[in-house]
Amino acid sequence: MLDEKELKKTKRVNITGEIPNGRLQILDNNGKIREFRLREMTIAGARTEIDQCNRENYCVYYKGVVEILDRFHINSYKKTFKYILKSKKWFICGNYDDIIKAHR
Repeated sequence: MLDEKELKKTKRVNITGEIPNGRLQILDNNGKIREFRLREMTIAGARTEIDQCNRENYCVYYKGVVEILDRFHINSYKKTFKYILKSKKWFICGNYDDIIKAHR
């Protein structure tokens, strides 16, 4: 089940490549692009949303696993992603500070 509070907090991201070799790119607070590996993406749901300009957008939600290589092991983080079909834009939902901190 998707958490409504988590879905409202979004940040624009860039996802490229095919899974399991997909790449997630996030712009951090310092203006640097952080790149992560996406291991898997599964569809979690879809719905029509109305944006600030009263336009309808069809959105697909995905559950993804972000991998970060630490010194001797790989850390995995489960995140929710939102894809807007009309504009072809990706967003990460909820708090993403844990993957930014782990990447340092």
